Amino acid sequence: MINDPPLRVDLTDPEGDDITVDGTIKLCSDLGVDPEDVVLLAVAYELKAPRLAEWTKKGWTEGWKNVGCVIQSLCLSVLTEELTHWRGLELILYRA
Repeated sequence: MINDPPLRVDLTDPEGDDITVDGTIKLCSDLGVDPEDVVLLAVAYELKAPRLAEWTKKGWTEGWKNVGCVIQSLCLSVLTEELTHWRGLELILYRA
């Protein structure tokens, strides 16, 4: 069983438990990911983000657990590989 991934306090809004756009930009900087990278769309989907680049505490902890990962940098590489696979299929399926 995977433990709940910690909600990084340095990313959360000072007035609550949610991660806001500022926290997301810091996370991207820490992980060396461009905030405009398409992998963040996959993360937003998996973590049930209410809005792009914003995460609830529940979505963060349950989402990373459902992905099967507690180390976000490793999860991003896995999601990037999955997106690359799907991009290849998309080119094959939708090529006219």
